[in-house]
Amino acid sequence: MTTFRKPKAQITRRQIAAIHSFYAPAFGKEGPDVPKARAKPRDLEHPEQVQVIRWWRKYHGTFGLPEISLFAIPNANKRTQRGGDRLKQEGMRAGVSDLFLAANLFPWGGAFCEMKSEEGTLSVSQSTFLYAMEMEGYQTAVCYSAREAIEFFKNYLGEPHGL
Repeated sequence: MTTFRKPKAQITRRQIAAIHSFYAPAFGKEGPDVPKARAKPRDLEHPEQVQVIRWWRKYHGTFGLPEISLFAIPNANKRTQRGGDRLKQEGMRAGVSDLFLAANLFPWGGAFCEMKSEEGTLSVSQSTFLYAMEMEGYQTAVCYSAREAIEFFKNYLGEPHGL
């Protein structure tokens, strides 16, 4: 029976610099600057959007709409180059909003909601998309919290009594 060892993780430049910085004083030299580790990306929009969907699951019936009427458009996930190319071939577009409410209420054909964290900013492609959809007869909003998004959808649908 042949056993294979798991390959060791490749050492990074940052780790090499840290080792050199540790040993350099012993040889009377100054060590190199150790680059700071990159901060892990924070997905601050995710929990806000989850709150909006939880609210919708609970209250969609009070608006007389099926739960499926409000859905997410997963456009911002990190993907491999190959995966991204494939999705673009299938029609994925930059700037498309995060949430869409498929409820045709005159004069609007539906509602697009772009979720942002309090620190977030709108990209040019997102701004262009929202403007184009407004010109096509959809209501649009940029919401910086779950509370704002819920208020947007309530106002769009006409808040029912007792909610």
